[in-house]
Amino acid sequence: MQISGKVLAVAIGFALPVGASAQSGPLSDQAYCSALSQKYVRYVGYGNETSRHYQRSAPLAGQVAVTQCQRGETATAIPVLERELVNAGISLPGRG
Repeated sequence: MQISGKVLAVAIGFALPVGASAQSGPLSDQAYCSALSQKYVRYVGYGNETSRHYQRSAPLAGQVAVTQCQRGETATAIPVLERELVNAGISLPGRG
């Protein structure tokens, strides 16, 4: 039993650095979506703090994508936010 416990400890010791290095790589889809949303709200669209005038003038597709991103629907939101930012001449945030 002591040998299997040592083997398990060694296996966990090797697995931890692999897991930690995976987190330091490119942004997750949720983090990237959040970065896109922040840029969109700042330069193109709306946010909860934005006046109603600007909410009406912002593209509806972008507004929906911001909400989808907040809900975790990144696969749908990311392409829309990327398109809206590019169309507005805003550079996209890096993914890492």
